Amino acid sequence: MNQLEFYKSVCSKIDEIYAGEGLDIGAVEGLNSNVVGRLFVSICDSIGGLFKTFGANLSRFSKSLKRSELHEFYASNTLKTRTVDKLPYEKLVDVMVDCPANMKDTYKKAVDSLVSVYGRLNAVNAGQIVLVSLREILNSINVGDSKLPKQAEATSDMVESIVKSAKPAIDICMGQFGGPKMNKIPFDRAFLTIDEWVEVRNTLIANEYRLQAVNGITKNIDEMEQLLKSITSAVDVDNPPVTAKDIHNISTVAKDIALIYDAYGMAATRQMALEHNYVLCVNTLYNKVK
Repeated sequence: MNQLEFYKSVCSKIDEIYAGEGLDIGAVEGLNSNVVGRLFVSICDSIGGLFKTFGANLSRFSKSLKRSELHEFYASNTLKTRTVDKLPYEKLVDVMVDCPANMKDTYKKAVDSLVSVYGRLNAVNAGQIVLVSLREILNSINVGDSKLPKQAEATSDMVESIVKSAKPAIDICMGQFGGPKMNKIPFDRAFLTIDEWVEVRNTLIANEYRLQAVNGITKNIDEMEQLLKSITSAVDVDNPPVTAKDIHNISTVAKDIALIYDAYGMAATRQMALEHNYVLCVNTLYNKVK
């Protein structure tokens, strides 16, 4: 979840499916119907399998997210934490404190980059819209409609727009964790002021719900996988109710929702790392001055 491997695997699989038909991914117009049907079914089937694997990995990751580590620690160690809050900054500047591996800048910049990614992705809402679209596609096929609903094209446009909006924030966030591998840094490199130290904690605790949302995202992924499996079974390859445009739409939706979920998983993983290391910082600073 740190390098958007799920997204890369979805893109690679779609490219592989096109190549298997001897086609360029941008040149599907004018194909006969059975080739269109094969492409559509192959994409739904393969992407469904990738979603199943990613969902299983995310499910294992999300089991411990009922309450964030920092929130739980703060609730039990409020006095200790507030004692550190009151210490003069100049007494702490040279203390070596823990940080996530590869954190490039301050805790605040890392946390702010995560919050920006979460806000841009709108992952929970995007997932619900994709689910509605997949349900409509399956229903359309099952009742024998000659064309897929317009919802598929609208969903493709929507998730593509989210990705375009979120991409700069994702790049900045990944850059914040692209520094040299270090486990400890001076306090004044991690936090520029005591106020910033407090602000980082408050922001992380306020975004605990982002971690809790992973459980809902996992359920959405499981349903997407099942819907894609059902769509695969329902399509008559020799007489498919799909066009080249539908193939483009389903490919776009698959790639973009994969990026949205992968980036969300990356952000959640890094949020947990920041919280864990912040707790270590509290203990280090308290032990230095008690």
